[in-house]
Amino acid sequence: MSTNQPPSSQATDSGDTQCAICHAPIVAGEETTGCAHCQSIYHTECWEYNGGCAQYGCEQCPPTEKHSDLEIPVSYWGREEKPCPFCNKTIQAAALRCRHCGTVFDSAKPQDAEQYESDTNLKKRIPAVRKQSIWLFVFCVISCTAPLAAIVGLFWYRANRKVIDKLPALHSAICKIGLGIAWLQSLIILIVALLHSVLSP
Repeated sequence: MSTNQPPSSQATDSGDTQCAICHAPIVAGEETTGCAHCQSIYHTECWEYNGGCAQYGCEQCPPTEKHSDLEIPVSYWGREEKPCPFCNKTIQAAALRCRHCGTVFDSAKPQDAEQYESDTNLKKRIPAVRKQSIWLFVFCVISCTAPLAAIVGLFWYRANRKVIDKLPALHSAICKIGLGIAWLQSLIILIVALLHSVLSP
């Protein structure tokens, strides 16, 4: 097998040319790689993923591996491909970036458009929730604001639970500790107020 890397180029027109690896049409502007032996044209990403040409008998085909050496392709629900949740075009199941629209994913797990939009919105809220968690702790430890912070903070924590779970564990701990201190202070204030009302003449 030849060890020379075929030159890469960009497709200049969109016709009926089809990549034999992904079976998708090669459109103008896409980076392509041509096989130096059989002259077949592929997407450069597909050529690199396959390790060479896909035409049977071509010298540029990747070497045959023994069964014990084969790696099982990453798949989800028995499928080795998935749709991009942003542009809906087909990509590899293990892909963390769509080669069509450039969208980057946090994990290779397939998502539909609704799940992707929900996760994107959660990530946009992370900076604000991070600051709010610190302010919540501050108001919880101050005695005069603790009763109000205990009530408002509990509703705030429940409403932002999914975002808080994406933050470092320290922020979740700060919220829980702060709310615990606020409720404890509120209980002490309530007990002192009751004792004062009972014991006062």
